[in-house]
Amino acid sequence: INNKIKLPIIILLTIIISFIIHSSLNIKKKDKLKIIKIITLVLLISISTIGVYQYITTKDYTKEMKELEEKLNQNRKIIEEKQKEYQQKKQNEKEEWEAVLNDIDNNEKQLAEIVKNLSVVGIGDSIMEMTVNDLYEGFPNGYFDGKKNRTEHEANDILVNLKNKGILQDVVIFILGTNGECSQKCKEQIMQTIGNRKLFWVNATNPDYDTFNPNLIRFAEKYDNLYIVDWISVAEEHPEYLYRDKVHPTPEGAKVLVNTIYDAIYKEYLKEFNEQKEKKIQEHEQNERNKITFIGNDLLLGVFDYLQKDYIDSEFIIDKDFNYQTLTNLIKTKIEDKTLSHNILLALNKEAKITMSQYQDLINLCSEYNLYIVNTNNLDLTTNEKIHIIDFNKELEDNKSYVQFDNIHLTDEGNQILTNIINETLRKQ
Repeated sequence: INNKIKLPIIILLTIIISFIIHSSLNIKKKDKLKIIKIITLVLLISISTIGVYQYITTKDYTKEMKELEEKLNQNRKIIEEKQKEYQQKKQNEKEEWEAVLNDIDNNEKQLAEIVKNLSVVGIGDSIMEMTVNDLYEGFPNGYFDGKKNRTEHEANDILVNLKNKGILQDVVIFILGTNGECSQKCKEQIMQTIGNRKLFWVNATNPDYDTFNPNLIRFAEKYDNLYIVDWISVAEEHPEYLYRDKVHPTPEGAKVLVNTIYDAIYKEYLKEFNEQKEKKIQEHEQNERNKITFIGNDLLLGVFDYLQKDYIDSEFIIDKDFNYQTLTNLIKTKIEDKTLSHNILLALNKEAKITMSQYQDLINLCSEYNLYIVNTNNLDLTTNEKIHIIDFNKELEDNKSYVQFDNIHLTDEGNQILTNIINETLRKQ
């Protein structure tokens, strides 16, 4: 019975019963209604006897209630400490993640200097020979070998020799092709020697040798670590960068050629850097999405001991006085503050007195989140891919040993079973 009307009903019934008893017992012996007096006395004695018998034989749950209250109070103290620890942990995680992002930003700003200081190896013909001073200026930690009339056929032997000497670095630059290209097999041998290193191959500007560039493009499609440095597009746009032979760069052209090579390497490193940055961000977001915010009253408090061991990175918010309004305010605040985990679990017993329509309002409020609701109140809610009902009500109906004598709090056995069901449901998702 609703607490607001229980007391008036008790008072009213007490007055009515008292009036009936008083009237019955005051019937005089000679009154024709004395049979009513006898019946009332018999009922009064019978009911009183039954009441005394029940009082004597009924189990006293005072001790159990005291133990239950003590255990719940202990858990509440633990929860308070855990919530403080969680807030501190969240603050530490936030600061650590901000530091990671700061490092990423700093590394991106330093990327230009990192590329400039790479230990690169360059192999080329007379074009590299004419550009070597600018190459060393652009890559001071580089090793460059340029020779007049060198062809692609010589490249692999040079690579093998440098590899054997331990000189071959992770970034290799080719300025080869103007003096003739080698066969497909020859190119494949070059890539085999290159291995996992990055090869930046400068295309050719020689107008009499127009098959090299298309062949290089087709060959590069087979290898993820072969990049074409598009020097020909720059030279065609600025013919003044080349001498009349349209092959060898002028002093100004040599500087631009080195910058073009640098830009190609920088672009690739920036791409890898952004991929790693995106991967870290996605991993961080996924870790955040995997976390759970547990919200509940004494129902959640009872299973807290079991759940905290498996969900150490999750937040537990427990208030024995939770109702629809306080729950709504809490969730709205955490949504606005962006502190609500992507997964939410609501575990509330009958004391919360939340109606079906109010649960539906909570579902609508959490429409962008994965919401798990522990059902202990015959809830008939619509589920979808984001709404999951953990139906514990059926377990309670089939197993009376799961619930305490007050028909609200769970026994240790009930808490363990509910924990198992929660774990099983969350693992499936």
